[in-house]
Amino acid sequence: MATKFPYKRFLLKVRVNPRTIDKLVAAGIRHIQRTAEKQVEVEGRHAAHRGEAHYRRHERTDATGRVMGDSGTPIFGWAKEGTPYDAVALEKIAQDLVDNGGVITDVHIVQKPDDRMGNLVVVFEAEGTPFQFGTEAERLVDELVDSSYGHIHGFKNPDETATINASHKFTSPLDQAKDPRYLRFLPGEDGKVSFRCEKRKIETAPAASASAAS
Repeated sequence: MATKFPYKRFLLKVRVNPRTIDKLVAAGIRHIQRTAEKQVEVEGRHAAHRGEAHYRRHERTDATGRVMGDSGTPIFGWAKEGTPYDAVALEKIAQDLVDNGGVITDVHIVQKPDDRMGNLVVVFEAEGTPFQFGTEAERLVDELVDSSYGHIHGFKNPDETATINASHKFTSPLDQAKDPRYLRFLPGEDGKVSFRCEKRKIETAPAASASAAS
């Protein structure tokens, strides 16, 4: 029996810089540049969600320095400061979401007004037509999703959507190897899927013998 995806939509968001945005757009990924009016509309919708009695309000500071309430309820969060983790790898999460009933239906970039950076958004849904990647677009998206990040937070939203926000990408293999952990989305003993941080093995090359070195 196929696993029932536990969300109407799941958004995997990865923070990307202007250079990466240019590469993704050149590879055919849609770039949504929000107008100030659209941003006000989005924030108004979030404010309405925050008014629902069964959701708590959580304030956050966005990339432009503005403090606002978040309409979602945190389901997990890891940040480099104040945690035992240097970084968490995302490389297994996309496959976990697919294995547990999700379909990738869209991939795009969203950039807010007054923000030089943007978010790559990979949309998973319970049902829908699979997104068709071009070869270069798939390579670039895989590279971003396969990376490790210093800040990863998950939110559950009132409209049956959940979100992972990842930022502070670790760029060197050495940095990525500092913390051997994956973010996973797996069934527990009760059969319900949930997020967890799972240790991973770091492969190290065997030390050269003295005879081999001589």
